[in-house]
Amino acid sequence: MAFRTQRGKNFVVETHSFPGRVGSSPYSVRVWKPIFVTQQDSGTSDGHRESKIEEASGDEERESHADLGHERTQSPVIVCVHPWSVLGGGEHNIQGIARILAESFGFIAVTFTLHSSGLCWGTLSSHAREVQHVTDVVEWVSTTLGRKVCLFGSSAGAPMAGSCLESEHVVSMCVVGYTFGWLSSIAFGRHYKHVTGSMSSEKPKLFIMGEHDEFTSVHKLETKVAAARGTWNKMIVVPDVGHFELESPSWDAKVVELLMEHQSDLLLTNN
Repeated sequence: MAFRTQRGKNFVVETHSFPGRVGSSPYSVRVWKPIFVTQQDSGTSDGHRESKIEEASGDEERESHADLGHERTQSPVIVCVHPWSVLGGGEHNIQGIARILAESFGFIAVTFTLHSSGLCWGTLSSHAREVQHVTDVVEWVSTTLGRKVCLFGSSAGAPMAGSCLESEHVVSMCVVGYTFGWLSSIAFGRHYKHVTGSMSSEKPKLFIMGEHDEFTSVHKLETKVAAARGTWNKMIVVPDVGHFELESPSWDAKVVELLMEHQSDLLLTNN
């Protein structure tokens, strides 16, 4: 079931629910979709034109955003994974990103509240519940929306997103503040093999991090990105910004801007 929950100038948010494999309650996801206004002759005697508002979908979706360049009617849906709730994260952390992607750039984005398995058990189990939840959402997007997926992970949500990178439905990944540091490796180190090292995915990967990130040093990120497999792995370090500052709403527009600068490698893929 889907119902409209929010409408902005150039976007609409739908809430969908579907059965999942984690927990007893159905999953709930929000789909952030671009909308556009088409001008049609009203046929009135005064010659005025009638505005028709439509949701952007299918072949029409990209036509409403000419600044995006050439035809991209099958652009991946951007599935956003929020920071780990055990550390205070939630869906609210990535809703601003989703809104800007839909409202300003015409991409479909999906947000949801990630099921958390708790600090101790989650660490021991490699966050199996969280990874399964992300996997189920990716599969739902593929089945329901008929699109491939670009994974977007923020903070501790990045390792969990990265663990789903090899899904057949996923074509690329963009992460903000991936927790590669020594202390965070205790909790998230088991996820690293999916994005860096000899066993990592060869799919395109973009790593965005603040220069003063409290979990990962610039040198550590450089080392990890250099060890990633694939022909396109890029890191961007934002000057004079810390980990939590970069994931705050005031930096959402900048993060999306950086993602858009590399959209040809991450979002315009035919994989």
